[in-house]
Amino acid sequence: MSQREVGKRLGFHPTVYHKVENGSRVLDVVEFVALARAIGADPIALLGDFLVNVQQDRLRKEPSEPEISS
Repeated sequence: MSQREVGKRLGFHPTVYHKVENGSRVLDVVEFVALARAIGADPIALLGDFLVNVQQDRLRKEPSEPEISS
């Protein structure tokens, strides 16, 4: 499915949908659910995957605690 087709299903102008895809426009929750459904995806599964990735990124960026030698 093309960007134009997905944007049309959401009622977005092609320029607006392009901004969503390149990250310069953020979706609200209602738009996110509509987008997921438009592409045939489960919004809850997509959100779950996103949250797992965010948590993994945080764990990688956290400084490790220094070891205490006795």
